[in-house]
Parts: sequence; C-alpha cells; structure tokens
Amino acid sequence: MIKFKKKKAILNELIIPDNSNILKAIKIIDFNGQGLGFVCKNKKILGIVTDGDIRRFIYKSKSKRIRNQNIKKAMRRSYSYAFINDSFDKIFNLLNDTVRIIPIIDRKKNLVDFASSDRISNIPIYEPFLDYREKKYVKKCMDTGWISSRGEFIKKFEDKFKKVIKCKNSLSVNSGTSAIMLSLMTIGIKPGDEVIVPNYTFMAPWNAIILLGGIPVPVDVEIDTMNIDPSKIEKKISKKTKAIIVVHLYGCPANITKILKLKKKYNLYLIEDCAEAIGSYYKKKHLGLFGDIGTFSFYGNKTISTGEGGMVIFKKKKYFTKAKLIKNHGMSDKKRYFHSYFGSNFRMTNIQAAIGLAQLEKFNTIIQKKNKLNKTYISAFKNCKSITFIKTKKNQINSYWLFNILINTDSKIRRDKVITLLRQDGIDVRRGFFSASEQPLFKKYFKKKETFPVSNYLSKNIISLPSFPHLPKKIVENITQRVKKILL
Repeated sequence: MIKFKKKKAILNELIIPDNSNILKAIKIIDFNGQGLGFVCKNKKILGIVTDGDIRRFIYKSKSKRIRNQNIKKAMRRSYSYAFINDSFDKIFNLLNDTVRIIPIIDRKKNLVDFASSDRISNIPIYEPFLDYREKKYVKKCMDTGWISSRGEFIKKFEDKFKKVIKCKNSLSVNSGTSAIMLSLMTIGIKPGDEVIVPNYTFMAPWNAIILLGGIPVPVDVEIDTMNIDPSKIEKKISKKTKAIIVVHLYGCPANITKILKLKKKYNLYLIEDCAEAIGSYYKKKHLGLFGDIGTFSFYGNKTISTGEGGMVIFKKKKYFTKAKLIKNHGMSDKKRYFHSYFGSNFRMTNIQAAIGLAQLEKFNTIIQKKNKLNKTYISAFKNCKSITFIKTKKNQINSYWLFNILINTDSKIRRDKVITLLRQDGIDVRRGFFSASEQPLFKKYFKKKETFPVSNYLSKNIISLPSFPHLPKKIVENITQRVKKILL
C-alpha cells in the first residue's frame, strides 16, 4: 500500500457531509485549498464536487435560494478513484493535469485516504511487477493443496528458467543465500579452505563461506564496475585457495575473461553470484554461464521475484545431481530417509515457484521496461558533473538491477545529506553496502595494514535510486531533477 505524508487531519478537511448545502460546501473547499471535496455519508463516498462544479451549478440554477440547495445536486457521481491496496504505479497513472486528486477507498466504497502527485511520500526503491498471472497460479496451488516443496510449478519454473537463461541444469532453492551455500557445499568447501571474494558486496557470500568453516579472502573492487578487481586476485591465491566467488554487483558484469584465465591457471572453482544480475550479459552470453556454478536470487526487490527464493545453475551434470540431494537434507532420491550427503533444507515451495513462473512468462517485458527506465536515468544524468555512474562497456549488457549514482568527492554536499533530503521528499533511496573491511565482525579475515580504497570509497558515496520496472517516466524525471537541484 502507498503511504502518504499527511493523513486524517487533511483528509477530514476534504470531506463534505452529504447533508451540506452549497454555502457550507464552498466554505469547506475554500478552507482546504484543494479546489474540491468528497461528498460522504458517514464514511461512504457518494461523489466529488469541485469549485468549478459549484460555479456551473449556480449558473444553471433558477432557484433564488441557491446557497441552501443540497450539495448532492452539484456533485459528480462519476469520478476516478483507487483502492487501498492498489500499486503505486496504478495510483500514480490515475493522476494528471486534469485529475489532481483522487480518493482512496476500500471495497465497500468507504473513504480511507486520498492521493495526489505531491502527497505520495514513498516512491519505493523497488516494487515487484505483478499482475493476474501470479494470483492465478498461486490460487491453483491453494486449490490443489500443493503449497509446500512439491507440485507442478517447481519443475515448470526450473524448466522455464533454463530456456530464459539458456542453461542445461537449474535447481530452485529457497533463497539467494541458500543458492550460494548449496554451491559451496557441492564443490566440497571444508574448514580451512580459502575462497576469494570481493570486499565490497552484500555479505551473503561471506556468511556462507564462514558458516561452512571456510576462510573468505578479500579482494578490492574496480571503481568503474564495482566488481572484484582481476588484477588483484592472483596475489591472494595460495595453496589453500579452492574457489573464487565473482559477484556481478547491481547487474554490472565483472571482467569474466581475465578471471577465467586465473581459474584455469590455478585449477580453481568459479562461482558466479548473479543475485542482482538476471538479464545481464557478457559477450552475448547470460551471466552465470561462465563459471562452474551460477547463483540467482528472487527476493522481493529483485528483477524477477518469488518473494524469497533462488536458483542454482550448473555447468556439469554431476554437480547438479549432487546438489539436488544436498538441498533435500542430503537424502537419497532412491531410498527415502537414507542420506548420501550432509545436507539441509534448501527447497523452494510450490507457491514460490508458481509466482516465479508467472514472472518469467513476462521476463522480456520486465527487461524492456527496465531498459527504458535506465536509459531515462542515463540521459538525465549525462552532463551532471557532481555524480558518476556505471556505464555499460563494450560487449556487455547491464540490467541495472538498481540504478546507482556516486556522489563525487568534490561535490559541495555529501552523500548522506543527499539521502536525507531525498527521503524528506518522499523518495525511497538507500546507501551502498558497507564493505567487509568496515565491519568488526569480519576483522579477523584482514591483514593489519591492508587497505581497500575503492571499496571504502564506494561504501561512502553510493546512492541507489528507485528502479522498479513500471516506475513512470515522469517520476524518474522528477527524481533526477531533484537530485541535480540538491547538488547545485
């Protein structure tokens, strides 16, 4: 549900009781300063009346006691409105130069709030792109009773994902973090094994490595991609190194070519964390297909969402077969309750898969909308000297899961102040991730005098802007204008 800056006090000023006469209605409209009022009987809305409606009614009326006429004679019974649970996109698209204010009602037509373009206080940073399909498939799950980790949608979702990504083996799991954990268990990460990982990232890969007893080995990132810096990986490789985790951060492809050379040279496993990178490509090949294993997240704010959920793809069939057992407590698929591996419950539910299938059926539409959104941002910020942003390189397609800007160090106003001012305007933005080296929890994995200048710079200067696929172009333009105004 969309939230608004001001609630009942303002709403009450817009309400015109249904027993009001013309004079009283004029006084209410004049007082609220909005040019209209909602005619209500108790809580139920009967119609809308504007100051223009009243002028036209007075002009046409032949009554000498016009001020005493009931307001219902002047009101409009046909009007635009939104329901309380309607999406941001739907509500905003009802507003235009002619319709400046609309009532928000419940299913019984009780007035609960109102919306206007200048009152919306939460332009969410992300909102899943949902329609009738998700409801249809979830309803089928509920009707059949298959709501847990068995049911027709599990396989349908996995098969659809294989077609979209063009991979051979896909395995659904209950979260993006589970996807990473399962990957590490599949390649046999044991206590003491070292795994190279970017210092600047969301901490899911770090947590997974540590929980398995492995040792995360941090590497700084590139300023132009925000991804692990291949030139700094080799000196971190030791006899204990077993794998490299590459995170394609915010949808931007990492330098896979250079990393693959290191993988081959030192005979290492390569896991691609594509949690934020569905729809991103490197040399016309979808990310996740270059390493031994690719992982994806379908959290609520991801480009494709199942609420919570993830997917793991495997280059080799043997890893897929092993992982399939591990995700189900390590239990044999031929002899129930007989365990072939140490495992856990990483299973996705049929309901999650049903939502995921509906999402993948409109994958191209979602990506197209994201592309338009990102082009609008790129065009708007093109000549803004106070910021920089990630630009797509040759032979790459960046899905821009979140569109990020970097507040340059020479800017007169700092990142955190910009965030505060944007949030005050009702724009839901967020800071970048804290790098691992900034967090005491991970202190033991760093050498005393080791520095990570790029990671720390990104952590202090990144702002993530609203980036959901159906975000109206007008809103994007308003956001960019506000950012530039703050930075002037």
